[in-house]
Amino acid sequence: MNSFVKVLIQPILEAEGQKGIALIPGGFKPPTIGHFALVDEVAKNSNFEKVIVLIGHKNRDGVSKEESKEIWDIYQKYLPSNVEIKIAENPSPISDVASMIKNNPDTFFYPIVGIRGEMDLGDLKRFDSLEGKYPNFKTIVIRSEDGGGRISGTNTRAALIGGEKERFQSYLPTQLSQEEKDKAWSILTKTPLDEVMYAEPSEFSYPPLIKSLTEFMLDKGMNIRPLPKVKFVNNDEANAQDFFGKTAYYNPNNRVIVLYTMNRHPKDVMRSYAHEMIHHMQNCDNRLNNITTQNTNEEGDLPEVEREAYEKGNMMFRGWTDTITEGVIKEETEDDALSYPSTFKPGVNILVIFKENENYENLKPYFDEYGYGFYYPESKTIIINGENFVDSDLDFNDLKFVEAHEVTHLLLGHTGPYSEDDEMDADLGAYILLKNKGLSTDKLVKEFKNRHGIDFDEKLLERVKNKL
Repeated sequence: MNSFVKVLIQPILEAEGQKGIALIPGGFKPPTIGHFALVDEVAKNSNFEKVIVLIGHKNRDGVSKEESKEIWDIYQKYLPSNVEIKIAENPSPISDVASMIKNNPDTFFYPIVGIRGEMDLGDLKRFDSLEGKYPNFKTIVIRSEDGGGRISGTNTRAALIGGEKERFQSYLPTQLSQEEKDKAWSILTKTPLDEVMYAEPSEFSYPPLIKSLTEFMLDKGMNIRPLPKVKFVNNDEANAQDFFGKTAYYNPNNRVIVLYTMNRHPKDVMRSYAHEMIHHMQNCDNRLNNITTQNTNEEGDLPEVEREAYEKGNMMFRGWTDTITEGVIKEETEDDALSYPSTFKPGVNILVIFKENENYENLKPYFDEYGYGFYYPESKTIIINGENFVDSDLDFNDLKFVEAHEVTHLLLGHTGPYSEDDEMDADLGAYILLKNKGLSTDKLVKEFKNRHGIDFDEKLLERVKNKL
């Protein structure tokens, strides 16, 4: 027995008392050499007739309870026969332990709780309420100190996310063959962009589409390098059945996109990927520095960050599908329009409409008359012709310029027929609105002379800046 294992299980070696069942609850995301050593030594102790390992439900950096179980299944043949490994019935495995103690008064249990610091004391305190009420258990506390790094799922996930295969495999039990270590790596790296081997979650092969959409984004000049890791969660039944369950999230700290695929249309999954890639771009631009969570969707006050991800993600997704489908995907009616609140004026909605929409032909004469878009006062909506952004050099910045231009018309009270002065003022007002939101004005400045016959000069802003 090496010194690490001896230190780890010393409280168990010293445990005396009646025979019983050892219960080892934990996250095990993923199970490491330290976890394996703990279970192995516990199972060999004569005090314990049986050992039950209980896997918690919470995902950690995309590692699921099912994947944890798959890794344990690899370890199983190297463990004593009295070891049972299963996913906990309750989200917290500690709840399973408490239930087993309460519901089996004639069986003696040894809950084995690992403590890394104050953050884990809550698990231990949950047994305080059972003390005195139930005499059929004795808690054994293990403090992870020497060698703690080898039992840490956090360190293992860091190697996993960093693509450090050799380092990751150093955290696995030495009993495993190289083939088994490779299998563990494969289970937990189903979808990194830079790997050759891909899993096919939900019987649909996403990786070729992920690669295609990513290349499209790079071609459009998006700042998305270094590319993120991508993780599919394809077997989370509880999440799939929850109306408010997760569809995807981005971890800016580790640059990981996690996509939930179960019971979702593949196109919807790819749209989620496009959305999260905008968050990744924001991270690469150092615009997520004030976010304290590891999941951008968990931060409450992110209106601008989320609005950009929604708008640009959808437009990027739309542009990509038009380059690869030749009309096949465009038959889906959910892509016939894009609606969102205005970035520049509260209470005003933006509707980007495409030719598949049943109302497009009725609106086309207005687009022909007013250009890229117009304001519909009855519904407080600016309607933009989305077809101008399909198969063209126009991008997200152009879309925001059109929106800012139309909002300026509204703010300046332009209600009459077409006027060159009104159009110039709308462009000048758009410049101010875009600048205020930190959005690009490069195209507006570049095209200003073509549109109005004179070079852009910030002195011209005096015409409108006191009216907005």
